[in-house]
Amino acid sequence: MAGRAGFSMHKVLLLGLFDTAVATARCLKPSGARFVGMDFDSGLAGFSSRLIKPYLIPCAPDDERQAAGFMIDTIREEGGSFIAIPTSDQFVRLLSRYREEFGRHAAFLIPPHESIEMIIRREQQFEAASRAGLSVPEYVPGPVEYEEALALQWPFPIAVKPSDIIEWKRHFSNKGFVVYDENELRRVLHEVNAFTSAYLLQRVVPGDTSHNFEVNSLYLPGGRITQHTIRKLRQYPDLFGTATCIENFPHKQLEDMAAGFIRANELYGFTNLEFKYSVENQVYYYIETNIRAWLQVNFSKSMGVNFVRLYCDHLSGKPVEGQKYAASQKKGKWVDFLPDVLFWIRYRKKYGLSLPAFLRSWLPLRSSNLFSFSDPWPFLRELKLRRRLRNLFRS
Repeated sequence: MAGRAGFSMHKVLLLGLFDTAVATARCLKPSGARFVGMDFDSGLAGFSSRLIKPYLIPCAPDDERQAAGFMIDTIREEGGSFIAIPTSDQFVRLLSRYREEFGRHAAFLIPPHESIEMIIRREQQFEAASRAGLSVPEYVPGPVEYEEALALQWPFPIAVKPSDIIEWKRHFSNKGFVVYDENELRRVLHEVNAFTSAYLLQRVVPGDTSHNFEVNSLYLPGGRITQHTIRKLRQYPDLFGTATCIENFPHKQLEDMAAGFIRANELYGFTNLEFKYSVENQVYYYIETNIRAWLQVNFSKSMGVNFVRLYCDHLSGKPVEGQKYAASQKKGKWVDFLPDVLFWIRYRKKYGLSLPAFLRSWLPLRSSNLFSFSDPWPFLRELKLRRRLRNLFRS
C-alpha cells in the first residue's frame, strides 16, 4: 500500500501488545506519535506502557470476525487515519483477511494474502525457501509416530516445531520442543499427537546459539530493501528459545540471501529471517521467517536504522529514497535482562560462565528489552514475576 493523504505517522495503531509493541512505540516516541494498541491478552507488556493507550479485544482469538469488528469500531472511535503496525503473525493474518475493511481506516504494508498464508504454514515456508535456493534442514511433516521417528535414524537432539504457529499456540505456550533422547521423544510425540497434527519433526543444525543469525528487513514497493543483521549470543531456553543477548553483525552474504527470498515471495513490510551456520557443512541453513516487526527493532534504531520511522514515512507519503538508512559497523549489544539472568542461572555451569564474564558480555550495551527510565512499568511488571526465578531454582 502506498502512502495515503490523511494518514499521519502521529497516529499509530499497534496490533499485538507483546514486548515488540513497546520497542516499536519507543522508536517513534521522539516524533510525538500517539499510540493505540490492541490485543487479546491483558497481561502483555504493552498494557503497562505509558506510551500506549491499550484496548483489550473482548473475544477469543479464534473469533476473527468479532475481533475485526471490535478493532474497526475502536479505530473509528479514535478518529481513524492510523498507520497500523502488526507485531505478531496473528495480527498480520487478521489484517490480511479483513484487508479492505481495515484499509478504510488505517494504512499498512503487508505481503499479499497468499504469501502470508505460505509463511504461517511452515512446511510451505520451507518449500518456498528451497525454491529460492536456500538450504533447509531435513524435516518430515506430522503426524509422526514414535517408531517412524526412530526409523529416520537422526542424531539427537531433534526439534518438534509447529507447522502453523497460530494453531500451535492454541495448545502450547512454547515455540516447540527439543528432545535429547528416545524416552523424551516418545513422551513429546505422544503429547503433541494428542492435540495436533500441524507440526514438523526436524533435524537440529549442530552448534550453539552463537551460530544463529537474524536478518531484519523492510521491503517497500518499488524494490527498496533496508536490512540489519544480528548474531544471537544467548537465547532462553538454550538452543530453542527467544534471544536474550545479541550483537550487531553486518553480513552481506546473509542479507543477499534474505533479499532474494523476500523479493521472490513479495514479502512487503517487515520481515525477520533466521539462519544457522553449520561448521560441519560450512552452510548457512534457513530456519524461519516472521512477517512482522521484530523484538529488537529498537536495537536496529540504536545501530542507525529506524525501520519503524521509515515504514511510517512511506505510508504517510513522505519521500524515503533520499534518506540514508544503513546499519552501523560499530560494535553493539542488546539484552533482555530478566531472561538473560535466567539463562545464567540455569546454564552457567554448562558454559563455564562466571558472573563477571556474564556481566562483561553485555558490553557495549546499546539498548535493551523493556527497561527504560522514561517508561518503567513494563520492566517493573516483569520483575514482579519472581515465581519464574523460583521455579528455575527448583528445576
